[in-house]
Amino acid sequence: MNSFNTIYSELQTISGDTSSAQLTIFKKHLNDTNKIVCGLKPWTFLETTKTKLTVASQQGYQIPNSLQKLSDIYVTVG
Repeated sequence: MNSFNTIYSELQTISGDTSSAQLTIFKKHLNDTNKIVCGLKPWTFLETTKTKLTVASQQGYQIPNSLQKLSDIYVTVG
């Protein structure tokens, strides 16, 4: 798989336009396409697992800002 930099460099070579304005447009379209593909289905490579330690009598916990959708919560006591 090609890196982001390799893809936009190849696009610049193919188009023959190496201006910074065109580079910005290529990067925008690459980012937009990436977001579309990642949103098509629940890809397992986008899933992460976080562990939070609980504290006695604490009623709330901070959720990471990067969280978009919560799928499961497991609480282990003991």
